[in-house]
Amino acid sequence: MSILRPCTPFATCAALCTLALAATAVADDAPPGWAGKVSLGGSISRGTTDSLSGNLEATAERSWDDHLLRLGLRAAYGRTDPDGGHNARTDNDEQYLTQYYRYTASKRLYLFGDFEQSRDAVQDIDFRLIANAGPGYRIWEGGEKRYLDVEGGIGYRHESRSGDANLDNVLGRTAATFSTSIDAAIFVQTAEFLLPFDSTGEWLARARTSLAFPLTQSWSFENSLNLEYQNDPAGDPPNENANLELDYIVSLVYSF
Repeated sequence: MSILRPCTPFATCAALCTLALAATAVADDAPPGWAGKVSLGGSISRGTTDSLSGNLEATAERSWDDHLLRLGLRAAYGRTDPDGGHNARTDNDEQYLTQYYRYTASKRLYLFGDFEQSRDAVQDIDFRLIANAGPGYRIWEGGEKRYLDVEGGIGYRHESRSGDANLDNVLGRTAATFSTSIDAAIFVQTAEFLLPFDSTGEWLARARTSLAFPLTQSWSFENSLNLEYQNDPAGDPPNENANLELDYIVSLVYSF
């Protein structure tokens, strides 16, 4: 049974707007030392085909001495109604919570812990838990928001799947983050690959590309592309769902 029950498009849109306003209010009262951003995007279409899509994303991080802590959440919902309610379908229904910790051991070397709790109703993933830890290395740094980091380590993944066998893997992880500025715009590219040691056919690859254009000191306009390829997707029968999931998101971002 899905954790979130279907709701009307207007209720979903109102809920996302309320969450964004609440997160912005919290950001204004954030204690010293914390920084982050809140982004909201979406669209509503009415006509021959009715559709609704919305996304909310928030991150907050704090640095002190040689430590960095970053917390994040992301939620996306999409629904299409081609003929007035008779064949309405949910195209997107996913939520993520993330926690990332980094300890800087030297100018370039660091140790990290990366944790994720998520679900994706469309992909039949009722619950996913991923935990990773290992070393990281800053290969290049060219100033503020201009760097290249690589990471490697080991971790664990659990997936509770609807109508399919659950996954429990001990895995290896490699990841990279590239960030640079293009005039006033900020470009960020991340990539991650998870390879289970006991079942290599259940590997998972993810990437995110974002380009943000500042509007004011606190507000910006961001385009982002999220890709996830699961070599053994959930489904009943197996592989009913697509291997590749792609989300293109246009958002208004408030930074604090």
